[in-house]
Amino acid sequence: MSSLLVILLCSVIAAQSEEVAKPPELFPELKNGIESFTDKLTGILYKQALPNTNVVVSPLNIFGAFSVLLYGADGNTREEIANFLGFPSANEQFIAAHKNFGEFLKSLEIKKFGPCDFRDDVNETACIYEDVSVANGIFLHKEYSLVSSYAENLQSYYRGAVENVDFANEPVGATNRINKWISEKTHDLIPDLFKEPVDSSVRMIIAATLYFSAKWPRRTFHTFRSRPEKFTTETGEEKVEYIYYEKAVPYYEGDNFKAISLEYMGGDFETIFVLPNINISITDFVESFSKAQVHKIFNESASESVLYKIPCIETEWSKDLVESLKSLNLTGIFEEANLSKLISKGSGPLKISKVRHSTKLKLDEKGTVASGATTFEISTKSGRVGPPPIEFIVNRPFMLIIYHKHSSIPLFTAIIRNPTV
Repeated sequence: MSSLLVILLCSVIAAQSEEVAKPPELFPELKNGIESFTDKLTGILYKQALPNTNVVVSPLNIFGAFSVLLYGADGNTREEIANFLGFPSANEQFIAAHKNFGEFLKSLEIKKFGPCDFRDDVNETACIYEDVSVANGIFLHKEYSLVSSYAENLQSYYRGAVENVDFANEPVGATNRINKWISEKTHDLIPDLFKEPVDSSVRMIIAATLYFSAKWPRRTFHTFRSRPEKFTTETGEEKVEYIYYEKAVPYYEGDNFKAISLEYMGGDFETIFVLPNINISITDFVESFSKAQVHKIFNESASESVLYKIPCIETEWSKDLVESLKSLNLTGIFEEANLSKLISKGSGPLKISKVRHSTKLKLDEKGTVASGATTFEISTKSGRVGPPPIEFIVNRPFMLIIYHKHSSIPLFTAIIRNPTV
């Protein structure tokens, strides 16, 4: 069956006012590492996905959690993780890269207010129309302690919080506390990342979250949705609600796809939807789509009159990434991990036992909300004028990427095979 792919790129662009500082430039080696990490991780996760299932990934969120772990690693463990991430390994560059990446994450955080309107459903004078936040936390077994220099730099570089819990004797209470922290940081989008109590052999959990929310300006979509219309999945058809509009927007047509860009309120973010040609499956298109094509969309789009129709989306996704990471040749940390620069007190060798990743995405006529959470479980080793508009009807499987435009770093990526699940 021919599939349709839409790639949505939501971009953060540097504010051009005197009051807002220009975002820091990522080191070239670090930027290349993040892009390479994104390509190989999303590639394997999309490939492993079951038919008719959606996949939503936040590669930046996962990379951030890895960075917190990497800073406390030593020996072969540090070398393995650094090589996997594309992180500089020389000591001076290693420290500078952590500082640079921490500054970059901080620069992503933004909260802007504007007049409320009918879409806000509140009786207030000011409402949030852009909101992005990043959080890092370490939950440590009560009999363990962090190396003092690691604890200081965790706060300095990643503004990470540290909390002691009792994994061995009170695993339910420890799990509830971590779930509550993640829920708060993701604005309740991910309320229970841990469905069951963590194993009593766990000695530390590194948690990282990324939250994104932005509203469309007026006259981006009609305030009403279509009646349920056909959406062709890989296995059949579903009836879904669409949001739509017709106006001049940036438009690009490649060899095997076409794309439009829609800007959010304030102009700091934009979403790019990419539709493959009808005779190309979503799987084949994902494998062939490259960063170079993204840059062409950014740089070569021209304003055209377009009638666009996008399905409303509300979907979530969760996965233990260990086996996927092993298939990418990251294996040593799951057997034994040298975390001597992280933990100063404890007994016995440690390993990474689970890498959980959970996401949620919602896109409708009001705007887009997305959140991601990643945890590492560290255990003991045991009316028109002119030509007609171009039609851009998203009624088959599609992909989306939430992008930071200034750095070209993706925050979230997703394949939506069925908007109803």
